[in-house]
Formats: sequence, structure tokens, C-alpha cells
Amino acid sequence: MTFEDFLAADKTYQQLKKKSAELARKRGSMSIGSTRARVTTANANWARAAEARDYREEYLRREWEKTEGK
Repeated sequence: MTFEDFLAADKTYQQLKKKSAELARKRGSMSIGSTRARVTTANANWARAAEARDYREEYLRREWEKTEGK
């Protein structure tokens, strides 16, 4: 089993990945005239989601390495 297969099998990771991508799309589709507060909020929401996704990926990598080897 590859690490990508291992990630694909983890439902939590897939949900976090989807949420991060959704927030990135929202962030990227903001109009140029968006207020500074809205841009900052969009950036913070995306960053939180991306960080949660990355932490889950790191955890899963450690678990995968324990079972599959390096």
C-alpha cells in the first residue's frame, strides 16, 4: 500500500482536504473590492483548515511508517 492509498482511505483526512480546498476557492474568488476584514477572515479560515489538514497528514505519515516501513 502506498502512502497516497493510505491517505485516500482516511475519511477524516479526506474531509479536511475537501474543506481546505473549498476555503481556498472562496478565498481566491473574492473580488478586488473586498474589505480588508473579509480578506483577513478568509485567509485565517483557509490557514486553519490547511494547518489541520497538514497535521493530520503528518500523523498519518507516522502511522504509515510504523506499519509499512520507511
